[in-house]
Amino acid sequence: MELGLFQLAFLFAAAIGTSFINAVAAVGGGMTLFAIMVSVLDYALVIPIHGIVQLWSSSSRVWFFRQHVNFRMIGIFLITYVPSCALGMYFWTLIIEYKGVQPYLKMMLGAYLVLVLGNWSFNIQTTDRKVLMLWAGAWSGILSLTVGSPAAVQAPLFIKANFYKEEFVGTWALSGIVIQMSKLPLFYFIWQAITMEHFWLVVLLAVGVVLGAYLGKMTIGRISESLFRRIMKFILLILASKLILWDGFRAILFT
Repeated sequence: MELGLFQLAFLFAAAIGTSFINAVAAVGGGMTLFAIMVSVLDYALVIPIHGIVQLWSSSSRVWFFRQHVNFRMIGIFLITYVPSCALGMYFWTLIIEYKGVQPYLKMMLGAYLVLVLGNWSFNIQTTDRKVLMLWAGAWSGILSLTVGSPAAVQAPLFIKANFYKEEFVGTWALSGIVIQMSKLPLFYFIWQAITMEHFWLVVLLAVGVVLGAYLGKMTIGRISESLFRRIMKFILLILASKLILWDGFRAILFT
């Protein structure tokens, strides 16, 4: 991997911008950064590298919103996340070998998200936070290690739990730490492909995501609760469109 100055600057700016999105709207930034990194780096390397970069982003947001984190809900999230993560790691090894399945997985995620946002009859009915966190953990373990970010499925469950906005951001960020820590063992499988250039790229992006999180923390207090919800839903709709059209149909038809 040889990255020029323009590519490094582009990735650094993307890290700041997507971390800012995560700090203000809680969701969308991680998957957006993942998509950007995939356009520059080899897919096999992106999930673990993205994980360690987002670990810095999530850690900074947990620190900035530490007084609002709902640790009890994260404990419930872990109950289903741990076994799901083990299954996701197995799927990761298969997907790296059979890349043709990726577009179909992403189209399914995008379609699900559109249905949830469209208030269809089989929309999420329960408002029980415990049940919602159990489902969030079950989905996140598999998806975080296959398509890179479980935000498309995890976010509607967190939204339905009706956290207030600072609680949402802090609790979402802590779930992110759990997810990103589980990606670190993947380095064992790709270690021979890692170079010093990758190391410095991680450092650069880590600085970018921390800076973006700080800028977002300075902004979130100026956004109303209703506007916050609208921003989240708008970002999720964009993510759904990207998953279906760009990551799905485009990849199938033109590659």
